[in-house]
Amino acid sequence: MSHCIWNLTRFVAVATLLAGLAIAHPIQAATRVVVLSGDAAPDGNGFFAGRRFVFSSSVLNDAGQVAFYASLGGTSGGSTDDTGIFRGDGLTLSQIVRAGQAAPGGNDDFSSFSNSSSFPSIVLNDAGQVAFFSRLTATSSGVDPDRGIFLGDGATLSQIVRNGQATPEGTGSFTTFSNPVLNNVGEVAFQGSVFVNTSILRSDETTLTQIARKGQTVPDGNGTFSFLGDPALNNMGQVASIALLTGTSGAPTDDTGIFRGDGTTLTQIVRKGQTAPDGNGSFALFNSLLGSPALNDAGQVAFLSSLNDTTGGTADNTGIFRGDGTTLVQLARTGQPAPGGNGNFSILQFPALNNLGQAAFLANLTNTSGGLFDNSGIFLGDGTSLTQIARAGQATPGGNGNFFSFGDPAMNDAGQVVFSASSIGSTINGGIYLHDDSLGLIPLAQVGDPFLGSTISQVGFSSGGHFGDEQSGLNERGQVAYTFSLLDGRSGIALWSPIPEPSSEVLLYLSAMALSIRRLKR
Repeated sequence: MSHCIWNLTRFVAVATLLAGLAIAHPIQAATRVVVLSGDAAPDGNGFFAGRRFVFSSSVLNDAGQVAFYASLGGTSGGSTDDTGIFRGDGLTLSQIVRAGQAAPGGNDDFSSFSNSSSFPSIVLNDAGQVAFFSRLTATSSGVDPDRGIFLGDGATLSQIVRNGQATPEGTGSFTTFSNPVLNNVGEVAFQGSVFVNTSILRSDETTLTQIARKGQTVPDGNGTFSFLGDPALNNMGQVASIALLTGTSGAPTDDTGIFRGDGTTLTQIVRKGQTAPDGNGSFALFNSLLGSPALNDAGQVAFLSSLNDTTGGTADNTGIFRGDGTTLVQLARTGQPAPGGNGNFSILQFPALNNLGQAAFLANLTNTSGGLFDNSGIFLGDGTSLTQIARAGQATPGGNGNFFSFGDPAMNDAGQVVFSASSIGSTINGGIYLHDDSLGLIPLAQVGDPFLGSTISQVGFSSGGHFGDEQSGLNERGQVAYTFSLLDGRSGIALWSPIPEPSSEVLLYLSAMALSIRRLKR
């Protein structure tokens, strides 16, 4: 009996200590290494390269898995098999695809995974599937280089589309593709081209569905599509894209728009020449050459647009807006006072959008009290209010100086925002930070922090831009994946995870148990 009481007492003491720590420190966290330079490749062929390479394109899903691109050394094929895409969670590591590996169909080998950017664009869904663009080395097709979009889960690889493949409408064969986007049901969307004729498509690994194509009439009948930008995709299978139009009645005042489609119905979200929600000006340009709009599971589209004929001229001619095909809402506008009143928005960047319709964005400001030292920040808007997340000149929460500049933010449905930032103190440093409405700003990793027996010299975070959580280093559980480099030359990817506090009910129960045990011991 006494042995049982002692064990219960020890259990309660430990639980009470952990609860006390959770109360004393609002958030507890654990960080584990997903991959480190020098680690062996999953198949044993080579090792992750050290000083010459920093892991890149790391994205995180809600299962806590991180997908990333990496180079390797000591491989059997030398330069022909020394890059790949991998997935890990800090416990296991899987190879999704490797240069030199045979592509599905067996007549070509993967050669590189970069499209137009310096590093590959990788998308990862909650099922652990990774969609990617690849160039291939032809072995029998006679086309070099070949290219396509593929989907892998660590066990199997499937082909989504390949150049030379016929388009669904039978007007030609694909020649080039954009980087893919992916949703949680395994659907992939992309821009496909037949020379200069573009289309937006979605695939479920079996069927290619055309969402929109060049020459197709727009929903209101006023013009046809002449160019379609990169797509955004949600978990409902809806796809949104910025489009250029031809043959419109008011060209050039109505020849651009944003549209959303599901393969059956096309919906116009916004059109050039349409009046802004507050009546001040009309939409002019949706930055079609800079990427896609942001799209959430509610079918809402967030976008950045310039405006014509505004009352303030160049001072208020840009804004961030949200539309669903029925209503348009203004989220932020240049010339608008920043939260707190210190300065006005002067430059707005593309927003990240969550499923609640909240948008996080980076902005520059003018007329601030601190001039160059407080003229930028990260903000959050929902169409009703604006919140400041972090501001240049503000002290960093880790005592690493004052914020100076920021990277684009990522955001989840809990309204948590993660971003990278540089800071100025005794030296110029950098860090990764999380903002939570209840807990405020939390430093996750900063230059100068001790880590793995060395010191962090550089950190990086994939915000995913405005493409959504399948290309972000933040997930719905509040976990964050980031890259790091150390002063001793090692580099890797880490996964930061919050440890939930015990609930009030659990604390009350443990306290009651402890009291009962003390009485029994008497």
